[in-house]
Amino acid sequence: MYLLKVRRMPGLGLSLALALLLPLDVFTAMAGYWTGDNRVRFITGGLWGFFGIAAVLGLFVLLNRRTKDWYSVRRLAAEGPSAAEP
Repeated sequence: MYLLKVRRMPGLGLSLALALLLPLDVFTAMAGYWTGDNRVRFITGGLWGFFGIAAVLGLFVLLNRRTKDWYSVRRLAAEGPSAAEP
């Protein structure tokens, strides 16, 4: 429903925060602090799937922007000073 309403993926910070609930649930169960049942695992698994994918896509977008900026800076440096400047 969220994607249909806003027509964009959630932000990277929100995605990471909600996707990390599943590892938190698993590690607390392994440490003996928590005994979650199947309902909790189902909910955190759904959050992990949806928001984990959104987080990975958000990281790809950031990586794409950084590489474009890096290549444009290198291209300008390789061209040297502009001929239009006196």
